[in-house]
Amino acid sequence: MSRKPNLPPLFFETNPYAILEKNLIKIFNIDKEQLKQYIIKINNTEDILKFMNKSKILDIYSKIDSIDIKYGPAIDKDGKEIIFDDRQILQIIEPIEKAGQKFYKSKGESRNLSEEHNIKDFWFPFVDINIIGEKRLIKSEDKYLLAIETIKNRHILDLEDPTFAQLKLLLTEILYTDSLLDYGRFIDNFNAAISKRLYELDHKSQAGGKKNIKKSSKKSSKKSSKKQNKKSSKKSSKKQNKKSSKKSSKKLSKKQNKKSSKKI
Repeated sequence: MSRKPNLPPLFFETNPYAILEKNLIKIFNIDKEQLKQYIIKINNTEDILKFMNKSKILDIYSKIDSIDIKYGPAIDKDGKEIIFDDRQILQIIEPIEKAGQKFYKSKGESRNLSEEHNIKDFWFPFVDINIIGEKRLIKSEDKYLLAIETIKNRHILDLEDPTFAQLKLLLTEILYTDSLLDYGRFIDNFNAAISKRLYELDHKSQAGGKKNIKKSSKKSSKKSSKKQNKKSSKKSSKKQNKKSSKKSSKKLSKKQNKKSSKKI
């Protein structure tokens, strides 16, 4: 599967800002005031899709509720389980609105973020795995970043080309909705809520492991103390038995001596 979707005929230019202005005016037929607003929104969307960090993710989580989910192995179009290196990946079964949506757990290695901002262990939606050329995940934000890259760097030559409709649709979503700005790489609120739930489940399982370790250590300490008590009680009982047997033997010997002396 190709990483990049088909796009309109283009040619390369060297001044992204000038090209972006011309393309936006040509596609959306807007005035200069609208043009400024469109450019700001495109740049802000690109930033959050490229540089979304831990603090932004936790901020999104704080504003939404997690939801109940069911999930299973991620399946490709041929019904085979998707395996990609050692990544953790899964596919949503419920809620129905997101049935079939795939998620992967970030390893936090690709964006060179500091530990404070690292996105390791957060779950993000993805589309598929690219198997042509370099094997990689096709992430849900890729198509939007590609559309932004296209409109910034290349003149669109033919508005009548059928593939132009795809580009315009993506740009319309970027410019006329706030979902990408609000939820970044999650794309929408449903994916964000699912990601939050998966993150919570991971932390519950980790906390559960720690509790089990503590419980088992407590149990083992109790068992060892019980064993020690048993041993000590056994030892003390043995000592007492020895002492009592010695005393009784002494008494018997004294009695026997007295009897023998009387007989004599």
